[in-house]
Amino acid sequence: MLLQALREYSMREGEMAMPPYLYSPLPVRYIVNLDRSGRYLGIIDTSPDGREAGMIMAVPHCVRGTRPIPYLFADKADYTFGFVAPQRDPELAAKCHRAYMAMLTLCYAETGLVEAGAVLTFLQNNPLAYLELPDGYNPERKITFCLMDEVSDIYPVALPGVQEFWARHNTNDALPTGQCLVCGEHRPLMATLKEKLQGIPGAAYGGAALVAAHENATWSYGLKETYNSPVCTDCAERFTKAANHLLSPRSGSSLRVGDGVFIFWTKGKIDFDPAHFMDDPDPEQVRALLRSLDSGEYHPDIDEAAFYVTGLAQNRGRVGVRDWITTSIDNVNRQLAVWFRRQHITGPDGDMLRPLGLFALAFATLRPYSVGQAEHKIVGKERSQLLAQLRTTTISPLLRGALTGAPLPFDLLDKAVRRCRIEGDVTRIRAALIKLVLISNGILEDKEDYMVHLEEGEHDPAYLCGRLFAVLTQAQGIAMPGVGATIARRFSASASSSPASVLPYLVNSMLPVYIGKMSPGLAQQFDDEVTTIVSALDSDFPATLDPAGEGKFCIGFYQQKMKYVQARKQAILRKAARESRKDNLNQ
Repeated sequence: MLLQALREYSMREGEMAMPPYLYSPLPVRYIVNLDRSGRYLGIIDTSPDGREAGMIMAVPHCVRGTRPIPYLFADKADYTFGFVAPQRDPELAAKCHRAYMAMLTLCYAETGLVEAGAVLTFLQNNPLAYLELPDGYNPERKITFCLMDEVSDIYPVALPGVQEFWARHNTNDALPTGQCLVCGEHRPLMATLKEKLQGIPGAAYGGAALVAAHENATWSYGLKETYNSPVCTDCAERFTKAANHLLSPRSGSSLRVGDGVFIFWTKGKIDFDPAHFMDDPDPEQVRALLRSLDSGEYHPDIDEAAFYVTGLAQNRGRVGVRDWITTSIDNVNRQLAVWFRRQHITGPDGDMLRPLGLFALAFATLRPYSVGQAEHKIVGKERSQLLAQLRTTTISPLLRGALTGAPLPFDLLDKAVRRCRIEGDVTRIRAALIKLVLISNGILEDKEDYMVHLEEGEHDPAYLCGRLFAVLTQAQGIAMPGVGATIARRFSASASSSPASVLPYLVNSMLPVYIGKMSPGLAQQFDDEVTTIVSALDSDFPATLDPAGEGKFCIGFYQQKMKYVQARKQAILRKAARESRKDNLNQ
């Protein structure tokens, strides 16, 4: 299904320009300018600052393996010039260069192209003796040629005659025939794919194959290599080039994570881009999505179109498919609306804060987050560092949950709870992630306003224990400001896993100490709040909490904490208003 969907994408009119057979759009760093006779005119570095790999061009490309297969008119310095880079084998460079010259000579003999002859003349005259290499020259980057005159500039690599020559000399006419699993037709089959996917994190410089069977353990019924999963030459080229097009940063159809990448596309040519919802959701667009869910708007031409997502990662030289999602645009829109509604949870100002994207939620499992940081897209060096730590096993379930409504694994809840214990605090972003996990698994009710604000009528023991721990933490903070060893840091792990071992001690022994340092009114307020929460428990404090209970504990802690934060902000605003009125009266 995945390969068929990619093949369909490659055939979609106007979506992607299919490069010539066994050509791929790749970066070319250096362009050697020649005149029509092959006289050297200069060399251009297409990325002088070194930030980019070079100018993207359609150039010859196929799987090299251990054989010295030259990429005609677009190869590295060892093949093109016989250049010996530091710590490289001179004999190997000479062998690569001889293979390049042999293919170039054959190209000129078969095609008779003047342009091929000019490049051949240039290379036969020992160009390394006078070539002016740019500063910071990188011998691992590709080099091509441009023939210049007063009328036009011609790139030999782009000439139809060269493209036909390359295809002819890299096609095996003796390929066996059989039924292709992708198109279903009886055609010549590939033993190994000629092209590889580019841009897979961790893959080798030459890329990784989407279909491969190199080990004996993967062979069966006397079939070796990819004959186990037979694909014809046309389909292999199409699905590989379609995947490379989607993987390209210019396509805007990929999300890169530390050890993998996700690509997404639609079956038809439809203007639909869910990436901004998943990465950096705009509040206005999310509100529009929620309104469409309530109104039931439906557009058959768009909503019924298929939507595909796949997760790819490097796996021992091959591409491993980590996830494959096929759904419809209508379902994606509906599930995204539900996803954002479920993550609603109160903030410091008592209202709904900026919606959280997948990366924000995933980052919360890795490192500390402040409430302020959670509301903004992480950018720059910090974002790169966090993305490098992420794994597709974290992003994949979040992506599937957002797009299809699938339950989120408890592993995400465990990671969020663990971070809360380490830091002795619960942030809004982690509370939202925990809430998503619990609702998606049916543990919390999926009601619009449930668990958004503090639920003072909730009698769940784990939730009440979290609230109580937040009250005790707040009491200590008021009674003993600036204390280093807070009860939140000392007892967070034990309180959230085995409340009966900690909370009775804190209530009976530590709370009297805290309220003894407060004013009578404030002391009575905290005493009443603790009494109300403890009396709401139907029995004694729970001896242990299961993972779901630990999540509820964290939500209760966070929402009780937000109650104090909001009250403090309201008090500051009231004080500012009083001072403003006083100033106005004095004027």
